[in-house]
Amino acid sequence: MTNNIDIEGLAVGHLKTLFSKIGCLRAVINDNDKEPIWDGYIYVYEYNTKQRSNEDLKGRIPIQVKGHIEKDIYSGNNKIPSYKFDVTNLKNYLNDGGVLFFVVTFDENGENEKVFYKKLLPYDLNKILKNVGNKKTKTLPLDFLPKNKEKIIELFFNFINDKQNQKITLDNINFNDIINNHKNIVLSFVTFNKDYKAAFDYVLNNDIYIYTKTEYGSLLPIEHIKNVSEVSQEVNADVKIGEKVYYTKIKMAFLPADTVEVRIGKSLTIRANMKEKTQKLTFKLSGTLLNEIDDLNFMIDSIKNNGFKINENLFDFTQTDINKSSGFNIIEMEKYLLELCRIKKLLEECNVYEELNIDKLTTKDFLNLKELADGILDNKLIELNTKTTGLGIFNIGNLKILLLVIQDEITNKFQLCNYYDCPVPVKMNNNNTGEVWECPIFLILNKEYLKSISNLNENFIVRTLNNMTFTPNISAQVSHFLLNILNAYDESAGKKKNLLTLSKNIINIIQANDIYLPKTYLLLNKLQIVKRERELTKEERYELNLVIKNNSNDDFFLSGAYILLDEYYTAEQHLKNLTNFQQKEFKTYPIYKFLRKHKEVNNEQTKV
Repeated sequence: MTNNIDIEGLAVGHLKTLFSKIGCLRAVINDNDKEPIWDGYIYVYEYNTKQRSNEDLKGRIPIQVKGHIEKDIYSGNNKIPSYKFDVTNLKNYLNDGGVLFFVVTFDENGENEKVFYKKLLPYDLNKILKNVGNKKTKTLPLDFLPKNKEKIIELFFNFINDKQNQKITLDNINFNDIINNHKNIVLSFVTFNKDYKAAFDYVLNNDIYIYTKTEYGSLLPIEHIKNVSEVSQEVNADVKIGEKVYYTKIKMAFLPADTVEVRIGKSLTIRANMKEKTQKLTFKLSGTLLNEIDDLNFMIDSIKNNGFKINENLFDFTQTDINKSSGFNIIEMEKYLLELCRIKKLLEECNVYEELNIDKLTTKDFLNLKELADGILDNKLIELNTKTTGLGIFNIGNLKILLLVIQDEITNKFQLCNYYDCPVPVKMNNNNTGEVWECPIFLILNKEYLKSISNLNENFIVRTLNNMTFTPNISAQVSHFLLNILNAYDESAGKKKNLLTLSKNIINIIQANDIYLPKTYLLLNKLQIVKRERELTKEERYELNLVIKNNSNDDFFLSGAYILLDEYYTAEQHLKNLTNFQQKEFKTYPIYKFLRKHKEVNNEQTKV
């Protein structure tokens, strides 16, 4: 059995020998653990240098070397190499700007060596240490050191390059935000492989850091990507048959093994292997209802016209076996297209403008679609598992369609109607006064309906309210409806943007037509809608201070005004002046959302 010092010495000796065979590298490594943490440096010189002069020096890389008996370096049964690092050492690596960590394994006879490494640069070290908590050690996976000489050289050159680019790192940079906001994205790497024809060739075969360029010209790392399966980009291109343009963009995807894919729409892919000079067309319907309709129309027309053009480049079906393929039955495709168009007409009739993810529909969803089409498009009576006339929701995939179902007295089957086309007047009554009045059916929709249904029909609601005569009862109903909309918007976590837009339209209608509600009440509701979109202006805050000045004895209004001013402590003091019943009621109002969120944040900070 080889002792520990021998193993460390063997490891250092093996690396020295390995790197001495590469002309642009010079290993200066101490053995027997003479230095704390670090064991030496790899000096990197100009590629293909004939002499290692100071003028050719590109930089030096701090390294640490560990030797192990082979069975000690693997995790579990999958023989995934890993190493348990001291967190203190990781912090020291970060302070020094990074380290290349090597592990050399041997069998029990000190032979059959394998070399692993871990590239630890500031971006990765920051992420590791941020999530390590109170642990004293952190186990990290290792990578096999390439056997290819040029790959080893690239590893060292890129370490120096990335270390230089990572002198500044920030924890709070979000990669998706940078991409979505079209900020400056920089790929920075070094390669000596002449087979790489473009940047994506390198990215597909190596790990790489992505940087954003600041206004001062410096780089900030925002992501470290590994094992990239493809590099793709959207390209402006006219896909046409004759003079008719079907698409104005395509996606180009570059894959390993000299493979390129051209993706048209959501369903059509042309895969070409540049080395073997082969290409294959695949058509598989996917995406939303509208995607499938567009793609089917295009594919049917392409088959009928023996191909299509991308800009002026012809994809000629007569040069392929596409028309002979059993996968392209044009009669079946046209039949399915008619079915999809019927579904589209049905959703338009129901005022559904959310996209239907048709490729994820179940058998039950298709049965519901048929039933709905029979009732809405063909005016057939439908059998339903209900016994009374009323509102009901049809679930179809990702859509929830609200309908009015009216029972036929003769057959006991049901007529299906759009709820906003309700043929039966909706009558409301006031239990206290005995008053009865008619109202639009949408005013009885509760928060649960508002946040879930896909056919709200905001235009109909706004148009109806604009044409209504406000009475005290209608005024109270519309006000309650507005609060339900805001609560539904909040519970959707801001996803239902249409609800916030609708609330803005309704508060404007109320302010213009309602003579019954207090102006202070309307102002607080208008500003709580505004506050969901942006910070209040100086003028709006002044209006709230006037509310406080002019309503010094109204704890409802004072609580609301102070909440909107972010003066939460004072708001809570006024809330305490209300009765228990009033406090409970106030906490159901959408304005209380801001105080609730403030308290949740404070509680989280207290826990930390």
